[in-house]
Amino acid sequence: MRPLWLNRLFRAFLVLLGLVVLLLALAWLLLPGWVRDSGARLASQALGRQVTIEQVHFQPWRLGLVVQGIHVAGTPGQQQPLLSVGSVNAALSLRSLLHLSPVLGSLSVERPVLNLARTGEGHFDVDDLIERFSKPSAGPKSETADFALYNIRLSGGEIHFNDQPAQRQHTISDLHFELPFISSFDADEKVEVDPAWGGKLNGVAFGGQGEALPFATPPEATLDLHLDALELGAYAGYLPRSLPIRLEKGLLTARLKLHFAKGALALSGEVGMDGAVLQTPQGSPLAAWDTLQVGLRDVQPLRRQVLLGQIRWRGLAVSLTPSSLPVAEPPRAVAARVSHVAHVAPVAPVAPVAPVAPAAPWLLGLEGFELEGGRLTLAPMAKRPEIVAEALSLKLGALRWPLAGRTPISYSLKLQGAALSGEGALAEPMAELGLRWKGLDLAAFSPLLQAALPLKLQGTFDGSALLSVADPLKPQAQARTVLALKDLGLRELQLANGRGQPLVNAQEIVLDAARAELGSRHLALGTLRLSKPVVQVARDHDGHWHHELPAGEGGGDASPPWSLELAGLGLEHGALRVRDASFGDGSPEDTLAVDVDAIEAQIGKLAWPSGGQAIPASLSFTLGAPQARATQRGTLQWKGQLGLAPLAASGQLRLAALPLQWLDEALDPTWGLRLKRAELGWLGSVAMRQQSGGWQAKVEGDLQVAELRLAQLARVDGKRSAGPNLLSWQTLHLDGLKFAMAPSGSPQLAVRLARLDDFYASLLVDEQGKLNLQQLGGPPAGPAKAASQPEQAAKPALRLSVQATELNQGKVDFNDHFVRPNYSAQLTELVGRLGAFSPDKADSAAVNLSGKVAGTGLLEIGGQINPAVSPPVLDITAKATDIELAPLSPYSGKYAGYEIERGKLSTKLHYKVEAGGALQAENQLVLNQLTFGKAVESADATKLPVRLAVALLKDRDGVIDINLPISGSINDPEFSVGGLVFKAIMNLIGKALTSPFSLFSGPGGKDMSQVDFAPGSGEPTDPGHLDHVAKLMNERPGVTLTITGWADLEHERAALQQRSLEDAMNAERRRELRRQQATSENSAPPATLSQADQDRLLKQVYSSTKLPNKPRNLLGLEKDIPVADMRALLLPSFVVTPQRIHDLALARSVTLRDALIAKGVPNARIFLAAPREGGADLAADWQPRAELTLGAD
Repeated sequence: MRPLWLNRLFRAFLVLLGLVVLLLALAWLLLPGWVRDSGARLASQALGRQVTIEQVHFQPWRLGLVVQGIHVAGTPGQQQPLLSVGSVNAALSLRSLLHLSPVLGSLSVERPVLNLARTGEGHFDVDDLIERFSKPSAGPKSETADFALYNIRLSGGEIHFNDQPAQRQHTISDLHFELPFISSFDADEKVEVDPAWGGKLNGVAFGGQGEALPFATPPEATLDLHLDALELGAYAGYLPRSLPIRLEKGLLTARLKLHFAKGALALSGEVGMDGAVLQTPQGSPLAAWDTLQVGLRDVQPLRRQVLLGQIRWRGLAVSLTPSSLPVAEPPRAVAARVSHVAHVAPVAPVAPVAPVAPAAPWLLGLEGFELEGGRLTLAPMAKRPEIVAEALSLKLGALRWPLAGRTPISYSLKLQGAALSGEGALAEPMAELGLRWKGLDLAAFSPLLQAALPLKLQGTFDGSALLSVADPLKPQAQARTVLALKDLGLRELQLANGRGQPLVNAQEIVLDAARAELGSRHLALGTLRLSKPVVQVARDHDGHWHHELPAGEGGGDASPPWSLELAGLGLEHGALRVRDASFGDGSPEDTLAVDVDAIEAQIGKLAWPSGGQAIPASLSFTLGAPQARATQRGTLQWKGQLGLAPLAASGQLRLAALPLQWLDEALDPTWGLRLKRAELGWLGSVAMRQQSGGWQAKVEGDLQVAELRLAQLARVDGKRSAGPNLLSWQTLHLDGLKFAMAPSGSPQLAVRLARLDDFYASLLVDEQGKLNLQQLGGPPAGPAKAASQPEQAAKPALRLSVQATELNQGKVDFNDHFVRPNYSAQLTELVGRLGAFSPDKADSAAVNLSGKVAGTGLLEIGGQINPAVSPPVLDITAKATDIELAPLSPYSGKYAGYEIERGKLSTKLHYKVEAGGALQAENQLVLNQLTFGKAVESADATKLPVRLAVALLKDRDGVIDINLPISGSINDPEFSVGGLVFKAIMNLIGKALTSPFSLFSGPGGKDMSQVDFAPGSGEPTDPGHLDHVAKLMNERPGVTLTITGWADLEHERAALQQRSLEDAMNAERRRELRRQQATSENSAPPATLSQADQDRLLKQVYSSTKLPNKPRNLLGLEKDIPVADMRALLLPSFVVTPQRIHDLALARSVTLRDALIAKGVPNARIFLAAPREGGADLAADWQPRAELTLGAD
């Protein structure tokens, strides 16, 4: 029999079992329906979406619940459900009773399908669910209950993402997940959880597994992730549009290990991208590569640590063009998009955060980097050759940041077929990077040069470089940067402008070393050697140089200037080609062309800024016209020293037959000159030095200008040509020349001997009457130029001193084509010498010059002159004798209207200029036996009586002797000696024709053309005046004299009435004498009468004269009135008739004729003209006279 307690226990067990069976039965009957109906309704209320369940099964034997066909509806109008689950199978473990917490023995989810959609920018079809569950709970937060889950498994899962704005579909399929166990019970904290998962993202497999202690303190987890060849191009549209690059395609692979721990997140493994292509937003290619593998050793972002393993990059190809360079999105567009996002999804304001201490620096590390098979394509301009760097290889050793240890660097590449390589190292105390290149083709870089300058470049470039930076991590590392270059060589260099016209060619340019220190801004160059450089300088007809470069932008650099050192410079076999077509019409004939060849130059060590040290240097070359023979080329040789601060040059200079005719094209066309030939020679020293106020120069040596041929410019068919010769000489020697100038003083030129041999000058008057010398020179100076004359005058004058000057075998040709027939004359055998003169010497130099005029006349010039002072002081006498006048018939026929039969000319000129510029000159012209021939019809001939002028000027021996003194100041800008002489001659001829007596009256003499008479008188007032007239007539037998007597009724009426009164008084006196002394009636009255006698005689004439207006008394008798009143009443009673005036004028002429005949003048050469009577137009001060007029026989 069982004990009672056992029976009770058994009964209790049966009751409990029954209750459990009852509960299970009720659950089996009621739970499926409740879950299907009420559970779906509660879920719908919680989600705000319609939730439906197709079937629910409860399996009591394992406490399992199977829910099938769960559907969560999508948004209104969406046909597909948001979530569909094929089945959920969960079994409750009886251990739940033991732990009093849910413990699931298994949980499996099969065929879950999630459909998500992005409906707009920042909007999804689950925005309502996110908003619903993001709201905080109203009640107190409850503690999380413990739980345990076993055998968790998800299989056949799918996620469908519909990106409506991008019109893309993304699918995760074959999604599975397995978790054997997870528990939050304290006893299970150290139990590892081993999840595993996998699937396919758009057909690409991914997965992973891990080990985790999720509920440990602290929790830990290690996850292994893998991704196989995910094509990233499909996801490029999700990158920000502001990025300057766009991913076109690329396969992403990853093998990663992710470890979570408290306060730490560590990532390791390897990430790779193969077959990647990057483009610009405009679709231009930017970069592509075959493989890229990045090893992750220990990446802990929370601890600011990134340690990478090896990075291997294969087949990288980068293409850069102006259109493919990355262009960032404009800031306005970015700001607009940010504003739009902020408007769509506003963010709640964040509370102020307390200041945080500065974070620790990042720790970066790299085990190594390898780049192989790289390629860089650079095409800076459209339709221009590309610059391609191929076989690009780069290797870096282990690298740590902050730097620790030394990181080696090596690289190599082929640039346009040339091999480049280098090594270097990166370390904290020093960073270095070297480069070596050989055979670098510069033509490939010509497009890059043309982008900045319109130049084309060809040639090869060799050399090596080393860039080093001390303490590269410290501030201002640039100040410790040094660039060292070595063995730089340019070979077969060709530099041309944008039109392909050559500018510079060189066989070789070598610089053995160079060092640039950026901190001290110092550049040290080794020896620079240039071999066979050829520089071509050309200018077109419009004045544009072929080497013109665009003007640089304004603005200066405030940085300190660079200093420079050059160990030496050598130039050998150089050449310079100059072509300038800017002269004339730009034709080849007008193009200036000169070649400088065989240029040799050496410059010693120099520095800038210079300390004033002298730099040894030398220069030599030959110069001549293109294709000139060696014998036609001049040479220059200079050896001396140079200075840079200040600029200076000194040394010995030798010029031998240096041709100057190439300067012909550079002469101003307005000068009207052509330099056909000239050779310059020099042997001596030259020294120049720049000073603050200008240049200081000192030159000593012998100068020679030989074979000068200067012609007048002519035009033939519109082209420049050489016209008649103007000037030439065999040699001009300036021996012992010394020239010195300084900014503060006057320039000084001293010559020991100046000698001119075999010189020739041509004076030509053309058919238009213009002298060739008048056609030379530019246009006359305008007002602006005239205004600058005071400034020029303010400059110190040249102080010239010459010890001796010699002229040998000179010749001057004069040809006049203006007259017909043409006239020509010559000055030949010109020989002369000028003594020493100097501005420091008061004595003038003796001058002697002699020659022949027209082959027969003799020319002699002598005197004293000092041309070194300003104005020049001189006392010169020049004589030319026995010059035949017959050859001058073309001139006399054209201008005088008569030929010259014979005659000779002699001149004597004396010019004296004082120190102040005062000029006193005498010009004596002697014409001997000048005889005119037959008349010549000429429209230019004067209408004046030429023969009369000659007859007036000839003396009794047939000689015309004229002296023309002139005076003035040569400092007067209007003063002209030639003009004054010409004016004096013209005045002389004018006087001979219009007032011939003035020629012979002498300076200040009385005019002999007029003889004055007292009014009413027939006797001259100055009888001695006729003596000069008689002498003139006797000395010039070919001259005749005409006398014209003058009288005027109005001017001489009173005088004639007075003379009539005096005659009446004399008649009364004679009657008295006859009565008293019985004298004859014709006896003359006394020579003088007393005043009482005159008054008495006047009263007698008054009494005997019947006057109608005599005053009378009351008896009718004559009143006694004063004598003056009697005279006033008597004078009007005497009437002067015109006949009396005519007779008076004739009497005056006869009186003069008789007087001249008495003085020996033949009566046949004296003529009386008809008497002349004055009229009403005579002046009030008119003087009675007789006029004398000379004429020719």
